[in-house]
Amino acid sequence: MEMDERTLSFTTLTELVPLGLFSVLLLIMICPLNIMYRASRFPMALCDQLTSQVQLLRTVKFYICYYGWGDFKRRSNTCNQSSLYEFLNIFIPIIPYWFRLLQCMRQGLEQKDYGPAMNGLKYLSTIVAVVTRTLYVQRKGTTMRIIAATSLGVATSFNTYWDMVKDWGLLCKDSKNPWLRDKLMLPSKSVYFVVIVVMNVILRLAWMQTVLDFHETPWLH
Repeated sequence: MEMDERTLSFTTLTELVPLGLFSVLLLIMICPLNIMYRASRFPMALCDQLTSQVQLLRTVKFYICYYGWGDFKRRSNTCNQSSLYEFLNIFIPIIPYWFRLLQCMRQGLEQKDYGPAMNGLKYLSTIVAVVTRTLYVQRKGTTMRIIAATSLGVATSFNTYWDMVKDWGLLCKDSKNPWLRDKLMLPSKSVYFVVIVVMNVILRLAWMQTVLDFHETPWLH
Protein backbone atom coordinates (compact mmCIF):
# COMPACT_ATOMS: atom_id res chain seq x y z
CA MET A 1 0.00 0.00 0.00
CA GLU A 2 1.63 3.19 -1.19
CA MET A 3 1.07 6.41 0.73
CA ASP A 4 1.12 9.93 -0.63
CA GLU A 5 4.02 11.79 0.96
CA ARG A 6 1.78 14.81 1.47
CA THR A 7 -0.42 12.80 3.88
CA LEU A 8 2.34 11.32 6.03
CA SER A 9 1.75 13.93 8.72
CA PHE A 10 -1.86 12.87 9.25
CA THR A 11 -2.59 11.60 12.75
CA THR A 12 -3.64 8.09 13.66
CA LEU A 13 -7.14 9.37 14.37
CA THR A 14 -7.72 10.24 10.72
CA GLU A 15 -6.98 6.63 9.79
CA LEU A 16 -9.95 5.55 11.90
CA VAL A 17 -12.46 7.55 9.82
CA PRO A 18 -13.00 4.79 7.19
CA LEU A 19 -13.45 2.23 9.98
CA GLY A 20 -16.05 4.45 11.62
CA LEU A 21 -18.03 4.86 8.40
CA PHE A 22 -17.86 1.13 7.74
CA SER A 23 -19.05 0.36 11.28
CA VAL A 24 -22.03 2.70 10.92
CA LEU A 25 -23.09 1.08 7.64
CA LEU A 26 -22.72 -2.39 9.14
CA LEU A 27 -24.85 -1.48 12.16
CA ILE A 28 -27.55 -0.06 9.90
CA MET A 29 -27.53 -3.20 7.78
CA ILE A 30 -28.00 -5.60 10.71
CA CYS A 31 -30.14 -3.34 12.90
CA PRO A 32 -33.19 -5.38 14.09
CA LEU A 33 -35.31 -2.30 14.87
CA ASN A 34 -38.04 -1.21 12.49
CA ILE A 35 -36.12 1.84 11.29
CA MET A 36 -33.97 2.73 8.29
CA TYR A 37 -36.05 0.73 5.76
CA ARG A 38 -36.04 -2.51 7.72
CA ALA A 39 -38.23 -4.22 5.08
CA SER A 40 -35.50 -3.66 2.49
CA ARG A 41 -32.99 -5.27 4.81
CA PHE A 42 -34.93 -8.52 5.10
CA PRO A 43 -32.42 -11.41 5.30
CA MET A 44 -33.17 -13.08 1.97
CA ALA A 45 -33.25 -9.81 0.05
CA LEU A 46 -30.08 -8.74 1.82
CA CYS A 47 -28.26 -11.93 0.83
CA ASP A 48 -29.37 -11.48 -2.77
CA GLN A 49 -27.88 -8.00 -2.73
CA LEU A 50 -24.64 -9.18 -1.15
CA THR A 51 -24.12 -11.87 -3.80
CA SER A 52 -23.78 -9.02 -6.28
CA GLN A 53 -21.33 -7.15 -4.06
CA VAL A 54 -18.59 -9.75 -3.67
CA GLN A 55 -15.89 -7.45 -5.01
CA LEU A 56 -16.89 -4.90 -2.38
CA LEU A 57 -16.90 -7.54 0.36
CA ARG A 58 -13.32 -8.39 -0.49
CA THR A 59 -12.30 -5.06 1.03
CA VAL A 60 -13.56 -6.31 4.42
CA LYS A 61 -10.55 -8.57 4.75
CA PHE A 62 -8.30 -5.55 4.32
CA TYR A 63 -10.19 -3.71 7.05
CA ILE A 64 -9.73 -6.69 9.36
CA CYS A 65 -6.02 -6.80 8.62
CA TYR A 66 -5.30 -3.07 8.49
CA TYR A 67 -7.09 -2.25 11.72
CA GLY A 68 -6.85 -5.59 13.51
CA TRP A 69 -3.10 -5.91 12.96
CA GLY A 70 -2.56 -2.29 13.95
CA ASP A 71 -1.13 -1.29 10.57
CA PHE A 72 -3.20 1.90 10.64
CA LYS A 73 -0.91 3.25 13.38
CA ARG A 74 2.12 2.85 11.13
CA ARG A 75 0.32 3.47 7.81
CA SER A 76 1.78 0.28 6.44
CA ASN A 77 0.44 -2.93 4.93
CA THR A 78 1.66 -6.29 6.28
CA CYS A 79 -1.49 -8.23 5.32
CA ASN A 80 0.11 -10.48 2.74
CA GLN A 81 2.52 -11.79 5.36
CA SER A 82 -0.29 -13.44 7.33
CA SER A 83 -1.78 -16.89 6.72
CA LEU A 84 -4.99 -15.67 8.34
CA TYR A 85 -5.29 -13.05 5.62
CA GLU A 86 -5.09 -15.80 3.00
CA PHE A 87 -7.90 -17.66 4.80
CA LEU A 88 -10.06 -14.52 4.92
CA ASN A 89 -9.42 -14.07 1.21
CA ILE A 90 -11.25 -17.37 0.70
CA PHE A 91 -13.82 -17.18 3.48
CA ILE A 92 -15.28 -13.67 3.15
CA PRO A 93 -16.31 -13.78 -0.55
CA ILE A 94 -18.29 -17.01 -0.11
CA ILE A 95 -20.37 -15.81 2.89
CA PRO A 96 -23.34 -14.46 0.82
CA TYR A 97 -23.47 -17.61 -1.32
CA TRP A 98 -23.32 -19.81 1.77
CA PHE A 99 -26.29 -17.98 3.31
CA ARG A 100 -28.27 -18.24 0.07
CA LEU A 101 -27.43 -21.94 -0.16
CA LEU A 102 -28.75 -22.53 3.36
CA GLN A 103 -31.87 -20.50 2.59
CA CYS A 104 -32.56 -22.55 -0.54
CA MET A 105 -32.02 -25.83 1.32
CA ARG A 106 -34.37 -24.76 4.11
CA GLN A 107 -37.00 -23.58 1.63
CA GLY A 108 -36.79 -26.88 -0.22
CA LEU A 109 -37.22 -28.90 2.98
CA GLU A 110 -40.13 -26.81 4.23
CA GLN A 111 -41.97 -26.84 0.91
CA LYS A 112 -40.92 -30.38 0.02
CA ASP A 113 -39.93 -29.07 -3.41
CA TYR A 114 -36.67 -29.80 -5.22
CA GLY A 115 -36.82 -26.47 -7.11
CA PRO A 116 -35.21 -24.35 -4.36
CA ALA A 117 -32.66 -27.13 -3.77
CA MET A 118 -31.64 -26.96 -7.43
CA ASN A 119 -31.32 -23.21 -7.06
CA GLY A 120 -29.07 -23.89 -4.07
CA LEU A 121 -26.76 -25.92 -6.29
CA LYS A 122 -26.19 -22.74 -8.30
CA TYR A 123 -24.75 -21.07 -5.22
CA LEU A 124 -22.81 -24.20 -4.27
CA SER A 125 -21.12 -24.26 -7.67
CA THR A 126 -20.17 -20.60 -7.23
CA ILE A 127 -18.69 -21.33 -3.79
CA VAL A 128 -16.55 -24.12 -5.23
CA ALA A 129 -15.43 -21.87 -8.09
CA VAL A 130 -14.46 -19.02 -5.75
CA VAL A 131 -12.55 -21.33 -3.39
CA THR A 132 -10.64 -23.18 -6.12
CA ARG A 133 -9.86 -19.95 -7.98
CA THR A 134 -8.45 -18.33 -4.81
CA LEU A 135 -6.42 -21.43 -3.95
CA TYR A 136 -4.96 -21.42 -7.44
CA VAL A 137 -3.90 -17.77 -7.07
CA GLN A 138 -2.26 -18.57 -3.72
CA ARG A 139 -0.57 -21.85 -4.62
CA LYS A 140 -0.40 -21.95 -8.43
CA GLY A 141 0.35 -25.29 -10.10
CA THR A 142 -1.09 -27.09 -13.12
CA THR A 143 -3.46 -29.26 -11.08
CA MET A 144 -5.02 -26.30 -9.29
CA ARG A 145 -5.31 -24.45 -12.59
CA ILE A 146 -7.29 -27.34 -14.12
CA ILE A 147 -9.52 -27.65 -11.05
CA ALA A 148 -10.14 -23.89 -10.98
CA ALA A 149 -10.89 -23.74 -14.70
CA THR A 150 -13.27 -26.71 -14.47
CA SER A 151 -15.17 -25.29 -11.50
CA LEU A 152 -15.36 -21.92 -13.25
CA GLY A 153 -16.85 -23.53 -16.34
CA VAL A 154 -19.43 -25.46 -14.32
CA ALA A 155 -20.43 -22.44 -12.22
CA THR A 156 -20.71 -20.11 -15.23
CA SER A 157 -22.74 -22.64 -17.22
CA PHE A 158 -25.07 -23.42 -14.31
CA ASN A 159 -25.64 -19.75 -13.48
CA THR A 160 -26.23 -18.83 -17.11
CA TYR A 161 -28.66 -21.72 -17.60
CA TRP A 162 -30.61 -20.74 -14.48
CA ASP A 163 -30.83 -17.12 -15.63
CA MET A 164 -32.06 -17.99 -19.09
CA VAL A 165 -34.35 -20.94 -18.40
CA LYS A 166 -35.59 -20.56 -14.83
CA ASP A 167 -35.56 -16.79 -14.31
CA TRP A 168 -36.32 -15.56 -17.83
CA GLY A 169 -38.43 -18.53 -18.91
CA LEU A 170 -36.55 -19.35 -22.10
CA LEU A 171 -37.27 -22.69 -23.89
CA CYS A 172 -40.88 -22.98 -22.68
CA LYS A 173 -42.21 -25.24 -25.46
CA ASP A 174 -45.83 -25.28 -24.28
CA SER A 175 -46.11 -21.51 -23.92
CA LYS A 176 -48.44 -19.44 -26.10
CA ASN A 177 -45.33 -17.38 -26.88
CA PRO A 178 -42.98 -19.89 -28.53
CA TRP A 179 -39.87 -20.51 -26.43
CA LEU A 180 -40.83 -17.76 -23.98
CA ARG A 181 -43.09 -17.61 -20.93
CA ASP A 182 -46.83 -16.99 -21.23
CA LYS A 183 -46.89 -13.51 -19.72
CA LEU A 184 -44.78 -10.89 -21.47
CA MET A 185 -44.61 -7.21 -20.59
CA LEU A 186 -43.21 -6.06 -23.96
CA PRO A 187 -45.00 -6.65 -27.27
CA SER A 188 -41.83 -7.37 -29.23
CA LYS A 189 -40.62 -10.94 -28.63
CA SER A 190 -37.28 -10.27 -30.31
CA VAL A 191 -36.33 -7.95 -27.47
CA TYR A 192 -36.52 -10.84 -25.02
CA PHE A 193 -34.30 -13.05 -27.15
CA VAL A 194 -31.68 -10.31 -27.47
CA VAL A 195 -31.74 -9.57 -23.74
CA ILE A 196 -31.80 -13.22 -22.65
CA VAL A 197 -29.35 -14.75 -25.10
CA VAL A 198 -26.94 -11.88 -25.75
CA MET A 199 -27.02 -9.32 -22.93
CA ASN A 200 -27.60 -11.83 -20.15
CA VAL A 201 -24.65 -13.99 -21.21
CA ILE A 202 -22.33 -10.97 -21.49
CA LEU A 203 -23.40 -9.58 -18.12
CA ARG A 204 -23.18 -13.00 -16.48
CA LEU A 205 -19.62 -13.45 -17.72
CA ALA A 206 -18.72 -9.98 -16.48
CA TRP A 207 -20.30 -10.75 -13.11
CA MET A 208 -18.43 -14.04 -12.80
CA GLN A 209 -15.22 -12.18 -13.60
CA THR A 210 -15.75 -9.86 -10.63
CA VAL A 211 -16.79 -12.73 -8.35
CA LEU A 212 -13.75 -14.84 -9.20
CA ASP A 213 -11.44 -11.82 -9.47
CA PHE A 214 -9.94 -12.90 -12.79
CA HIS A 215 -7.25 -10.60 -14.16
CA GLU A 216 -6.55 -12.80 -17.17
CA THR A 217 -9.65 -11.38 -18.92
CA PRO A 218 -9.40 -7.57 -18.63
CA TRP A 219 -11.73 -7.14 -21.59
CA LEU A 220 -14.62 -8.16 -19.32
CA HIS A 221 -14.19 -5.08 -17.12
